[in-house]
Amino acid sequence: MIDIAPFDRLPPSATNAQSLKKGERLFLQGDRTRFMAYVESGGLKLVRHLAVGTEIVVHNANTGQTVAEAAIFSTHYHCDCLATEDTDLILISLDAIKNALNSDQVFSNLLLARLARQVVSLRARLELVAIPSAKARVLLAVSEGLHTGTIRTLAAQIQLSPEATNRALSQLVREGILQKAGRGRYRLADGRAETDPPGRI
Repeated sequence: MIDIAPFDRLPPSATNAQSLKKGERLFLQGDRTRFMAYVESGGLKLVRHLAVGTEIVVHNANTGQTVAEAAIFSTHYHCDCLATEDTDLILISLDAIKNALNSDQVFSNLLLARLARQVVSLRARLELVAIPSAKARVLLAVSEGLHTGTIRTLAAQIQLSPEATNRALSQLVREGILQKAGRGRYRLADGRAETDPPGRI
């Protein structure tokens, strides 16, 4: 069972725990849809294969986020989904979600609110990754509270390499814009925001 709204309103039989090793795939583009997934810890990325033979990463999901929400209204997955690190998941039955959408107005409202928040977050992320300067991108990410995991996780969120992200953090500290508040922890120099990731790269 999952203790996250609105999925906590589903019966225990609607959820199933699963673990993936780094690089292991959860589903493939073209597979029939059966579930969406909630990331308990770790990370997933969605990769789409184009007709010309190239692959593009269309989304990264980290701890506390869901993937494959569009599968609720689709018969087949539109991307591959694979783990970017060792990952613990909860798989949520699409049949159970559809039943709840038809029978539980509270569930429907809560799910709609969750999806709306994700749209707002994704739009903000698109604006962030459009910033050409790595230093400015990292500063905005920290000030917006996005650095809640490892530096590697932050780098994936803002589409920089871990090395570039780490260099930008170090430069911001040297310039007095950020303060290093402990191992892997940073805050704005005026103390208005602080990140508290559980680990390092």
